[in-house]
Amino acid sequence: MSEKSPTIAVLWSFLFTGIGLVYLGDKTKGIMFFAIGVLFNILGMFIIGFFHYFSILTWILGIYITYKDSKKIKPKPAKYQYTRRVRHYDRGNDGYRYDDGYL
Repeated sequence: MSEKSPTIAVLWSFLFTGIGLVYLGDKTKGIMFFAIGVLFNILGMFIIGFFHYFSILTWILGIYITYKDSKKIKPKPAKYQYTRRVRHYDRGNDGYRYDDGYL
C-alpha cells in the first residue's frame, strides 16, 4: 500500500466534500460527508436556499476533519537506522571495549 499524502487528501476534500477521507481510508465517514453535502445542496436548490449555508459548513468541516485525520497517519519507520560504535572504558580490563548503541 502506498503512503497517503496529507496534502492530496485535503485537496481532494477541498474539491469534493468527504472524498479526502475516502482517500485516507475512512470510507464510512467520507461517504457520510459526501452524502450530507449533496443532500444540503439539493435541498438548497429546490426547497429553501438556507440549506446552502449548511452545505458550506459541511464542506469546511469536512476539510478540517480530513486535515486532522491526515495528521494522525504515522510515517513508515526507516528501514535502516544509523548506529555507530561507542567506545566505553572498561575498568576491569584496563582497556577499551566496543559496544553497539546510540549516543
